[in-house]
Amino acid sequence: MTSYDCIDVKKRMAKLEKTVSFLMRKPATMPPEKEEMLKDALSRVGVLEEELSEAKKALQEALDTQQELQTYIDNKKKKKKCNPFCW
Repeated sequence: MTSYDCIDVKKRMAKLEKTVSFLMRKPATMPPEKEEMLKDALSRVGVLEEELSEAKKALQEALDTQQELQTYIDNKKKKKKCNPFCW
């Protein structure tokens, strides 16, 4: 590592330290309009989660009904095959 490299690294470190100290002095508060946007987005996420849960429940109910119907059809087919008096 040459002396030019060391000087370059020192300059970059000084610039970085200056930037970090500037950022540390900034208040950690969010502008009100962005905070409102964040609240709206979180509210929408909550609504979407509820809708997703309802859709999942409806799909599960449809699947259960489909399985019941399939069992009913299968039982009817078995009875039809076993009945020798059916024409």
